[in-house]
Order: sequence, then C-alpha cells, then structure tokens
Amino acid sequence: MKVTKIETTVLRVPFGRDYWGSDAWKRDYVVQRRDGRDIDEVYPIRWRMRHRWDEAVTTVLVRVHTDAGLVGLGESKGVVAPHAVKRYIDDYLASWLLGEDPRAVRVLSDRYRAAMRGRGHLQGLHQEAAAGLDIACWDIVGKAAGCSVSTALGGRYRDEIPVYYSSLAGVRDARDDQQLADLAASARLAKEAGHTAVKIGIGFGKRADLASVDTVREVFGEQTPILVDALGAYEYSQALALCGAFYDAGVAWFETPLPTDDLRGYVELSRRSPVPIANDLLWTVSLLKDMFADGVRMVCIPETIKAGITECMRIAELADTYGCGFAPHCSIGSAIQYAANMHVAACAPNLLIAELWENDNPLRRDLVHPNCEATEGHVAVPDEPGLGVTLDEKVLDAVVWKEPAVWTEPAAGRPA
Repeated sequence: MKVTKIETTVLRVPFGRDYWGSDAWKRDYVVQRRDGRDIDEVYPIRWRMRHRWDEAVTTVLVRVHTDAGLVGLGESKGVVAPHAVKRYIDDYLASWLLGEDPRAVRVLSDRYRAAMRGRGHLQGLHQEAAAGLDIACWDIVGKAAGCSVSTALGGRYRDEIPVYYSSLAGVRDARDDQQLADLAASARLAKEAGHTAVKIGIGFGKRADLASVDTVREVFGEQTPILVDALGAYEYSQALALCGAFYDAGVAWFETPLPTDDLRGYVELSRRSPVPIANDLLWTVSLLKDMFADGVRMVCIPETIKAGITECMRIAELADTYGCGFAPHCSIGSAIQYAANMHVAACAPNLLIAELWENDNPLRRDLVHPNCEATEGHVAVPDEPGLGVTLDEKVLDAVVWKEPAVWTEPAAGRPA
C-alpha cells in the first residue's frame, strides 16, 4: 500500500460565544498602580503569558489517500494561523509521506521529528502539522486491518473514558459579585448537562482563584473532581503557596502553574506540592524525558493534534515508567481529535481522565459521526475500524475556510 495524495483543508466556524481560554486569559492586565491588589495579581505581568485565539473555531483537516482506496482522517492543530500549518504540510511534510506505506507509521513519525532537530525545534508548529499525518496514518492502519486504532495500538484497558468538562472561566476579582454569579451560572449549566468533573481557567491571584474553586464547588458538591489551569501565570513561590491552598480546597490537579520554559521549577514544584501538577504545554518525549530523570512528579497531558498518536503513546509509557498519570488534553478542534484521544486513552494503563472541551463546538457536534458525546461523565471509545468516525461531506463543505490566507486588514470578528 502506498500514499498517493495528501489533502489539507482549513476549517473555520463562528463560535457562539468567546472561547473559555480567551475569556479567561487573552485580555491584557496592565496595572499602573497596585490599587489594593495582592502582589500575585500584578506579577508576573499577565501579558507575558497572554495567548491569542481567533474568535472562531479553526483547525486543519488532513486526508491521506492510498492506492488501496483507503483514506485516513487526521487533524492538525490550527488554533491560530491555520494556513501556516496547512502550508507547512503541503510544502514540506507531504513529500516525506507520498509514495510511502502509511502503515509504517512509527518510522514516519520518527522521520518528521528528525527532520527539524537540526533547526533546534524540539516542539512547536512543525510537530502540530505532523500530528495530522500521524493520526491519518493510524486511521489507515486500523482500516486496513479491520480493527480500531486502539486495537492496533495493542489493545484497550477500557471501553469507556472518564472525561472532564473544561469550559469554565474563573473570576478575575473575588470582590465582583457579578463575576461570581456568572461563573456559578456556567457551572450549573455544566452540571445540568451531566458532567461529573470540571476544569476552571484561573491565574488571577490567590483570592480570585480560590473564590472560583469555592463557587464551582458549591454548585457541584464535595464529590466532583475540580481541576484548575493557570496557563503559566505564576512564579514558583506563588504557585507553591497556591498548591497548599488548592489541596485544602480539594482540587484534583493544578495545571500549568509556571511558564512553559521553567523546567527546573516544574521539577521542584511537583516534588513539593501536595496537589498533583499537570502540564499541557510540554508534548514531546525530548523535553519530558530529562524532567522525569530529574525527579518530576507530573501528570502528562499532551494533545493528539499537537503531538500525534505515536508521540502521545510514547509519553504515556514514559509517565507510566516513572509512576505518573496520563490524561490526554484537548481544546479548539473537531471531533477527529476526540476520537484520536479516546483511542489513546483506552490504551494507556496510567489513564486518569481525558478532557472534553466545549459541548457547543460545531466541529465536534456535526463534522463527523459519532461525535464523542459524553454520557454520565464518560465517552465510549469508537469500535469501527480506524478512528471509527465518518466525515460528513455536506457539513465539511459548509465549514471550509474560503477566505484568503493573506490579510490586508483585520477581518470582522478577528482580533486586531
């Protein structure tokens, strides 16, 4: 079997409300005076970890065609600049896959990674691009063998995956009754939808973050796992103090408390924290292996559409070797990433839980079937060959991004 064609398509749909990460983190927090704020509300300076999101759901669909008539579905993360991801695949990575046997998926994954080592790229956009090819090839592996990806990976430990809902933006000011009320209302909607575990976007100082946890806890009760994600908002001493407070508040894990590049900080914090530390901003074995060798105790939470299925399984196995948990992460994207995540989660012996982002995402709801709906806090792993999902061509035609990749002025609805 040989690969004959590789198709990449940028998808974009309006999002009915602001992405929870945008709502929580994208705004600047430039403070001229302290104005009664605690020091952890003004330093680190928020815009140093200010991520940017388009005010729409964007992603890159990858389709790998073969001379056997099989077509593999994949997805590459394209949360911003998705045309750059598409162009990188079209102009470079596709040439590594054309004419090759897609079932040699591990060999191909190693080639993609090696191709950029000489440029110092341990992770980044190039691996996000390669992830889509990797997922599509695993889809072909399963389809060719007549089995699911999870069977092809070596078999499942479980047929249903526990998931947490991750669309709750924490408050910025614990003294603002309206912010607290809005968070409580969002939490109630999540509870009414049947979610049994939730994650809050935090990072606005100890008072605000604990108020967010208390507000959500009041809605869900004592038994519901509550996770928090600061997206690198704190320096080490602040994060350590929060770890103790979160432990007392019953928080299940503290995600990405420190900036991405503070690798030593993560090692030390994870060894001293009474609450588990998780990190979604490191998604290659190249970066994680030395941290584990240095003694990090960390829940690894890579995304399949950033790392690929092959690398995610390597990370799960690395974490398991050191007695640490695994919990696949996800955010903006389509249901293809959820299917890929579910297969990886099914095969990881050290699985804790998996992320389920935003029930209202149209690309998750309509683009493929089944669409990985949660029932009583669990998602069933697809059973059909490959990823087990089928693309809806009518929906696809409606969500293709037909606008140009080159902008001469800000488009309506896009950040200026």
